Amino acid sequence: MPKGIGRIIETPACVAEGADYLSRREPRFRRALALTGPLPLRRRKDGFAPLLDAI
Repeated sequence: MPKGIGRIIETPACVAEGADYLSRREPRFRRALALTGPLPLRRRKDGFAPLLDAI
């Protein structure tokens, strides 16, 4: 993954790649992922309302 460059998560494979990356670097994330299973791709429309909901 290039450093300093953002990326748009577009597919379940993108989510899985990110989860794998985090799992290799953080044991607590690896354990949590083992409990939850694969993470879903949740896309929302652009705009302020989804940003506010996330916060």
